[in-house]
Amino acid sequence: MKPFKALRVAALFAAVTCGAARGEVYEGQTSDMQSFGSWGGVLTQRPGDFRFRAFTASGSWALYFDAFPPDCDITISVIDYFTTPATGDVARFEMDGTARIDQGDIFNLRLSTDMTMGDKAALFTVLKMPDVRSLINQMENGQVLRVKVPLDPARPMYVTFNLNGFGNAFQYEMNTCMAARAQALKQSKKEKPPKHPPGREQSL
Repeated sequence: MKPFKALRVAALFAAVTCGAARGEVYEGQTSDMQSFGSWGGVLTQRPGDFRFRAFTASGSWALYFDAFPPDCDITISVIDYFTTPATGDVARFEMDGTARIDQGDIFNLRLSTDMTMGDKAALFTVLKMPDVRSLINQMENGQVLRVKVPLDPARPMYVTFNLNGFGNAFQYEMNTCMAARAQALKQSKKEKPPKHPPGREQSL
């Protein structure tokens, strides 16, 4: 696992952000699927958008760690898949959730969600989290992750995810994302136009 260490650390300081293209339940073609215990790693893509993903599931719930090239920034999402499509719209709103690994620290999460009639799932994206690095380090060494999603503050939902294989899945995700970044940089250098010889006027 040591060869992946530098790649993982480089991504831990990336901001946890959510853009318009990321704030929806992502569907697209998948490839390079790998299994790591209760987790998987995969490349998911569709025209104009592709991402490297470490993921797991618990009942109707799923947890995604998406890395977006070229910088391999991380977006964390919790998804609740419905048995029937949504029958109405829900305007975007934010809520405060929490996450905890085993009996360790409690991490505060700022979550965002919205919904459109016909959606097959509700996606809760982490907009803000003070200490992503510590969360991932604890997940790599923990047994279970518990997430509180207060969609209804009076009756918050609690979801438990098994962490068996998370470390390998996350490192695979970051390794493949960083490798793709390196390949893209190498390709861009090859495609740079040659400089005109010194002392000669460049044609316009």
